[in-house]
Amino acid sequence: MEYYFEGIKRLDWGLGNPNKTAALIATLMVGIWGLAYIRRWMFWVALPVFTWLGVCLVQTFSRGGLLAALVGLGLVLWKAPRPWPRIRSGAVLCSVLCILVAVSTLQAGKRYQKGIVEEDASINNRLIMWSSAPAMMVDAPGGWGLGKAGRAYMEWYQPVERSEGYRTLVNSHLTWLVEFGWLFRILYVFGWSAVLLLCYPQGIRWFAIPFGVWVTFGIAAFFSSVAETVWLWVVPTICLLIVCLNYALSLQWPRRTVWTIPLAITSLAIGAIALCGYATREIPLEFRGDTVHFKGRPPKVSIITTSPVFGSYPGNTMRKFLVSTQPSSRPSFSITDSFSGGLDTDIDVLVLGGEIKDADIPHVRKMIKKAQKVILMNPQFTPSILNLSLGDESKISLVFGEFTQSSTVRSWDNFSTSRKIRVAGVGDFLPHWPHLL
Repeated sequence: MEYYFEGIKRLDWGLGNPNKTAALIATLMVGIWGLAYIRRWMFWVALPVFTWLGVCLVQTFSRGGLLAALVGLGLVLWKAPRPWPRIRSGAVLCSVLCILVAVSTLQAGKRYQKGIVEEDASINNRLIMWSSAPAMMVDAPGGWGLGKAGRAYMEWYQPVERSEGYRTLVNSHLTWLVEFGWLFRILYVFGWSAVLLLCYPQGIRWFAIPFGVWVTFGIAAFFSSVAETVWLWVVPTICLLIVCLNYALSLQWPRRTVWTIPLAITSLAIGAIALCGYATREIPLEFRGDTVHFKGRPPKVSIITTSPVFGSYPGNTMRKFLVSTQPSSRPSFSITDSFSGGLDTDIDVLVLGGEIKDADIPHVRKMIKKAQKVILMNPQFTPSILNLSLGDESKISLVFGEFTQSSTVRSWDNFSTSRKIRVAGVGDFLPHWPHLL
């Protein structure tokens, strides 16, 4: 997929996303100055490469990449050897001017000013999404599952008036913290704190390079889901290995007492996330075993959403229904897209629809026997496959769309239950199925 801004193609270097390319370029722009610490004359090798990388960064039009590069280079500048010879200072100034000319020529300033001097929908959407991350972590102690952060957000946390689609939380850190459980979250925060501690340039000036690279990488990964690309880890990993090698050769690792810093940071960060999560929960859910649970008033409803009857995002439909009802009247329910995941030990009402795979028939039979009532919505299977007893038949209610294409309607017409509903104006998909319950 190609991306453009004002008719100009955004550079991607084959990574498929300009933000990923910008993150890679930003870490290279910081890391390249390590050459000047190896040999002083290599400053003149680093400078033209840095200039070229800067122009490439501008052509990505990535605001997160630019901010990450500026912070990382600021850290390098902070620890750069002084005094600065005039000829080198002048050369650096010329390099910066070349990059600014690229900004002007490519009209990148129009892109950078969005969200600063004028409102930007992309930034607003990110802020709304990120604000939901603590609640998503609290609601899923074991995580929402790898690759499921974007869908979980769209289903259960996205404002009901919005409909943007997301694969991730557009933030590598928050995406992984949401997708994995508390043990990973603790280790992840501690890992980043420990790396920054190891690379911190306390007494070793050239450590500013690896420290700047990791800070740059961390900031770039915060503003977009870029860290999933393996290539972006190469420069930071090399820098960390060089730092660790230096510690090993000098036999001067950080003192044990210093490690209380990342431990304290981890404790404070995880505690703040938990508190913020509990404070910002719109609807208190719990995600476990591929199933979302909501504790409300009886009866307890178990919903299996494995068919088109419930739509592509049944959780979003259910949440809109919950938001529109009074908290005191919200039903208790569990909702899942897996028959095995929806097998609760205590079921009052079972809801399912569409087709049933042969492998799932035993699960369905068990759930029907456990349930006090069963609601079948546009079932595309015949009563015979359920092998129902007279007691089970009396539990069943049927809901059919007026224009359903189900070939089994006739067989259910002859079914003995008297509880049958025809929904006018719809087919197999029932857009307001929670209200029908």
